[in-house]
Amino acid sequence: MLLGSCFGKESVDTPELQAIEVKSLNELMRLAEGHDQVIRLVPGKYYLSDLATKKWIKSQQNSGESRFMEFSGDGNRYLMEGASIEWDTNLRRRMNAPVHSGEIVVTGARNIFEGLEIRCVGDGASRGGALLEVLGEDNELKGLRLEIKGSKPYGYGDLFGKGARIVIRHFKHSGIRVAADGTRLKGCKVVMRAFGHAIFLQEDASDVLIEDCHVRGEVRKSEEILAERKGAAYENKFRTVLKMRGGKNRVLPGYMKSLCEDGFRTYGQHKGLVIRNCTATNVRGGFEIRMDEPVLIENSAAIGCERGFWVSSGAIVRKCRADARYGPALFIEGEGAKVELHVLPDFSDRKVHGLAMIGGHGHEIQLKTSGFKPRRVESPIWIGYSAPSAGEGMAQFGEEQAKKVKLRNETNMPVIIGKRASDLTLLTSGKVKKNSGKRVKITKI
Repeated sequence: MLLGSCFGKESVDTPELQAIEVKSLNELMRLAEGHDQVIRLVPGKYYLSDLATKKWIKSQQNSGESRFMEFSGDGNRYLMEGASIEWDTNLRRRMNAPVHSGEIVVTGARNIFEGLEIRCVGDGASRGGALLEVLGEDNELKGLRLEIKGSKPYGYGDLFGKGARIVIRHFKHSGIRVAADGTRLKGCKVVMRAFGHAIFLQEDASDVLIEDCHVRGEVRKSEEILAERKGAAYENKFRTVLKMRGGKNRVLPGYMKSLCEDGFRTYGQHKGLVIRNCTATNVRGGFEIRMDEPVLIENSAAIGCERGFWVSSGAIVRKCRADARYGPALFIEGEGAKVELHVLPDFSDRKVHGLAMIGGHGHEIQLKTSGFKPRRVESPIWIGYSAPSAGEGMAQFGEEQAKKVKLRNETNMPVIIGKRASDLTLLTSGKVKKNSGKRVKITKI
């Protein structure tokens, strides 16, 4: 059996049916309750405000509903290439939806959505919801283009906290939330201009395939934040929720912050998850896939992220790439992961305290260069160390047990081995700068 052949499901083609053409969002929603149809949204520009009138929003509120669009039918195919929706985020504020509620929700099963573009406009803030939620099983989203706005304050990333730990309260707005078995995302693109996740999984959704998908955020130098003389950061004296290097809860100069959360993120356990041919650019965490279930991440790249790949037990990371331009390429924890990561030669003037932090048990790790030029700025590989608190690059990382780890370091970066590391097999091109571990076998490449 080929490695990874047990991961994910293949799509099933919908039988050819005569397409029903619709020319408005109202018509689309009337058909979205039906089954086994082919529905074509005529190419052109559509406006959420044409659907979500004041009267319509009032009726939704009176009936206890907060969704703008729901696709509840089964077995439908939606052809939307060339159609775009201007999504006014101020209408979300007017709806006053509950926390973490979705705006477009797919509750039906076995549907295929092709080619829709949605562009968020306005300054209305969501209370933690996603623009698009997949709740029904075996749905496929192909070629969607989403541009996400609608969070406050925007421009600081997670420096001032989120959830229960906050200095400044954040109103988040995420891209795609997957919470159903058999979901397939293919060729989708999410541009984040809001604080939130681009694509994330919850509710232990199994057999999910994410393929040829690309997410992009925006980044900002920490000096630009410190230079502000008005706004949320200035009013709170740049006080961060975490204690940073140097022992103070304060923004530090010299770093690059992503203004959104993670590109690809899991919460809970997701059997059979496959992520293939995907790219995360300028997001906080490129691929933060921390589970006890095996995951296959293949031929994917983290570019300009605060951290590239953060993986755990049983993960298979194969033929992937990271540049470590603004933060570490790899955090690894748990047991039995297998990582093949090509380290790109990119560098910047930003502070990056390590190329990788390695903890856990029984991992096999290859850090490769594949003919790229050597990196010009030293970023050590730390074995027996853990990610900083919340993965924050300005914060000090801790120590963690690393046992029976096999590392092949083909980069020219040095290796630092902590006192909680033991029974290591290390093949390295870079020098061993410090070795406080026990039973460490070192071979120079």
